[in-house]
Amino acid sequence: SKRIRLFGVNLCFGANFPSRGDAERVAARMAKFGINCVRFHHMDTAASPAGLLRDDARTIDPERLDRLDYLIAQLKKRGIY
Repeated sequence: SKRIRLFGVNLCFGANFPSRGDAERVAARMAKFGINCVRFHHMDTAASPAGLLRDDARTIDPERLDRLDYLIAQLKKRGIY
């Protein structure tokens, strides 16, 4: 029953898998500019490093998953959904 305001961005392909240092900087910058919503797009359409999958296109690359997980944790820490 309450209104909410969403100001979001779209992350595509390799942008979903930044290094830990970059994830912290990206999340902080998004929060600084009032971004509160992120869409993760096209992360499963290509093989690593641009995508989440290994070359066989059937299994997840654990290193890419770890990077994505850390990025999501940094966004969550700053109130970004």
